[in-house]
Amino acid sequence: MSEKTLYGWIAQYKNDLKHLFVGPGYLKPDAQATRDLERENRELKEELEILKKALRIVSPDRK
Repeated sequence: MSEKTLYGWIAQYKNDLKHLFVGPGYLKPDAQATRDLERENRELKEELEILKKALRIVSPDRK
């Protein structure tokens, strides 16, 4: 491990003392909000596709 890497980690540590342990399961609030919005977006897209398919079944003359 290089000295530069270690000093970089120390600088990051000192800059954000509230959120020291980030990683899988421990995200910063903004990263968690982004993850939640992406999940919601994915679920809404799936629901939209289901509704489109249902509409095609109910009214076969529509494209």
